[in-house]
Amino acid sequence: RLSGGLVAAIQTFDEKLRREVLARKCAGMKRDVPAEVIDLLATRITASLRELDGALGRLIAHAELTGRALTLESAQD
Repeated sequence: RLSGGLVAAIQTFDEKLRREVLARKCAGMKRDVPAEVIDLLATRITASLRELDGALGRLIAHAELTGRALTLESAQD
């Protein structure tokens, strides 16, 4: 099934681009996420932009459900 498939190089995105993607996502969602949290996600999650987007969504959802502010300390937990 995959024997005749297309071979394509999978590229990882640099940290600067990951930060920009997160910042735009936050702006689009009208969420004020501290720069330290964006930096934490951009440095720790390097596999894919989809994974990065999911991590941001989970952090925001957790902060909203618990009623706590999204801080570097809460993101590290």
